[in-house]
Amino acid sequence: MIRIVLDTNVLVSGIMAPQSPPAQILRQITEGQVRLLVSEPIKQEAKAVLGYSKITKIFQKQGISQKIVTSTLTNLLQIAITTPGKLVRFRVIDVGKEREPFRGALISFPTL
Repeated sequence: MIRIVLDTNVLVSGIMAPQSPPAQILRQITEGQVRLLVSEPIKQEAKAVLGYSKITKIFQKQGISQKIVTSTLTNLLQIAITTPGKLVRFRVIDVGKEREPFRGALISFPTL
């Protein structure tokens, strides 16, 4: 199974634009098609960024409540794999049209 680390911008964009490629990634995580990897610093950053007044104002303008934002983040973090903060190996992949949402994503894989 593909394991990914999301940039916080992908998380924000996925919540803001439900039909966007970042939203497709979030859906694939919640549906168990890919595994989300997080570390404590990533969790802290996501919580902080989603609480920025600039971001919350954008969510409000789009009719996205703070409850939905918090719930989305909570759900993602509950199903994520928490790492000690240092992932072993990464590579940037081009996955082709069939997996367009992941184009250029950082994909982790175990060391052998």
